[in-house]
Amino acid sequence: MFRSRSVRAPCSAGSLPARSAHHSAAAAGATARWAMLARSAPAMSGSAWTPAAKGSKETRPETGIRSTLPALARQADGSVTAFAAAIESWYDESHQVSFMLPEMNDDSTLLWQQARFQGETQMMLKIIEQDRYQKHGRLVPEMPADNGVLLRQALLSEDCMRDLVRPLRDAGWSVEVGEPDEEALYITVVASRGEKRFGVALLFSCGTANELYRLLAEKCAVILYRGAPYQQESFAHGIAVHVGPVLGWQPPLATCE
Repeated sequence: MFRSRSVRAPCSAGSLPARSAHHSAAAAGATARWAMLARSAPAMSGSAWTPAAKGSKETRPETGIRSTLPALARQADGSVTAFAAAIESWYDESHQVSFMLPEMNDDSTLLWQQARFQGETQMMLKIIEQDRYQKHGRLVPEMPADNGVLLRQALLSEDCMRDLVRPLRDAGWSVEVGEPDEEALYITVVASRGEKRFGVALLFSCGTANELYRLLAEKCAVILYRGAPYQQESFAHGIAVHVGPVLGWQPPLATCE
């Protein structure tokens, strides 16, 4: 359990405004949570991290999670880490914990590199997974912690700017770019030059429901999709506007009249 320490205030309690009292209570709560986390954190290098007893001259070992996580967090946000170090130094009753943060050692460097490697690997796996499902005209099944929308938004926006907006601009059109829909299934742009104006929709995949094709055909003159065709005649059945892969479409040249 977290035990509070008595601290002499620079002014009487009656002179503190209500807002300061509220902030003090919030700071005390944050201090308690950090202290409980510090006491319950397991060692990472085979050395237990236990707080020194009150009045003891024993210092905490510089191995384990204490010597690793603060150095990692300092690279991400120095202000937050400094605040955490101040809380730890204030809470330790032995007064042996230094206010300064430990330097990066081999353990913390390897852990930081491992975290980056894990993140990069996960992103590569997600992209490969998207490509495999897209070849079969399907979306990646939703997972409890990831429905795939953020990745689809990023891929759809990137391909739209590179494969659709840039060719339109090169052809002399001014382009208004929208945002992907909530499910990141399509994005629309509007090309204009003088009084001429037409809309283009970019689908995330050819294998999109026919209802969405029909909805986009009502407001767009062209419907394009990422990747290669996959049963296009079936999915785009009954669509009168042009439908095809974005990489195979050449926009018309803009002319002033």
